[in-house]
Amino acid sequence: MGQDSQNSDSLGRRRAPALARWPLGRVAFATFCATLALALGVLAGVLGWLGLLSRSSFRSSPGTALDVVKLVLGAVAGVGALVGLVIAYRRQLVAETADDRERTRLFNERFNAAAEQLGSDRAGVRQAGIYSMEGLADDWPAGRQKCVDVLCALARRGHVLQPPADAPIEDRLAWDDDRQFRHAIMRVVADHLRPAAAVPWRGGNFDFTGALVDGGDFEGIELTGGRLVFAGARFVAGAPLVLRGSRIDGGLLDVRGAVFDSGALDLSKASVGPQATVNFSDVLFQDGYIDIRTTTIEGCCYLCRATMSGAEIELSESSLRGTIDFRDARLAGGVMRFDGAVVAPERFRFAGARFEGATLDFSGAQVDGLLDFGTAASPTGVMLPPTPTVAPHSAPE
Repeated sequence: MGQDSQNSDSLGRRRAPALARWPLGRVAFATFCATLALALGVLAGVLGWLGLLSRSSFRSSPGTALDVVKLVLGAVAGVGALVGLVIAYRRQLVAETADDRERTRLFNERFNAAAEQLGSDRAGVRQAGIYSMEGLADDWPAGRQKCVDVLCALARRGHVLQPPADAPIEDRLAWDDDRQFRHAIMRVVADHLRPAAAVPWRGGNFDFTGALVDGGDFEGIELTGGRLVFAGARFVAGAPLVLRGSRIDGGLLDVRGAVFDSGALDLSKASVGPQATVNFSDVLFQDGYIDIRTTTIEGCCYLCRATMSGAEIELSESSLRGTIDFRDARLAGGVMRFDGAVVAPERFRFAGARFEGATLDFSGAQVDGLLDFGTAASPTGVMLPPTPTVAPHSAPE
């Protein structure tokens, strides 16, 4: 942490204006010389205009001499006033730089204190550390992402697996403490991604790569820019990861390489904007339930190279106008339902997909055109509406 403090201090010094780093005497002398040169130039110009530099036209008079004296005195007074202003401005810069350094020092002290709490062996102290780091992230926009990175790193670290019911009480308490700790971090992040957040964290990166997911409430969040990452996560039995009613507009929900092993994801009533992406590429849908009902997808939803062997994926009543990419997916088991969904078939991509036993039920969907599975007929396991919805091919691929 000491290195962070040094880096922050050095950044503060680089941001300080050059004038604030000059010695006070140097500032005063440079200002005096520059102002005096300017005053003499102005005085020479005025005297030349009055004809005092031309002997042939100069005629001394008491009034003229008095005017010259007034002009000289005024120039001297102006020089003094300007020197005073520059010195005062320089002092203000020095004071502001000192304030910035003091704020940075205090932020670093708070960061170190919160990090110590988060590393405690006592569950209550760790929980307090979460909220200490949250408060620091709210107060420190420049260091917010660093605070978020620390919290997310703790949420994705090695976890205690749920012990059997007959396990010692110490093991069950350790598992429960670990689970509450992870869920508290997710809850803090979600609270700052909702529209009513007092201090929004939208636009940041929230990396839960490889985390153990057995719940988490992100309902109603707004992901406008930034990334929410569960790549490589393991979704296990327990409460679902809830993103119900979320709005993903210009951001990325990244679930690449995750494993659904009796876990659940609730993405119902969500909205995926034209510039947003939901990425399920390389996911193993081994078991579990993924709820994407009544969701609007106008951006991209990737399931490239995904393997579906037993999960249930529900897209009923959804509006699927964006890109739905199943390229090179292996659909070996489970069911995917599109009952009542509005489907834009030209945006579905099945190139290289292998249909080996999974059920894709489009029978109750509104399909505005022909689905292209790359074959002369619908593959085994694909249930279509009564009207023709398969693009003709001269020969199977």
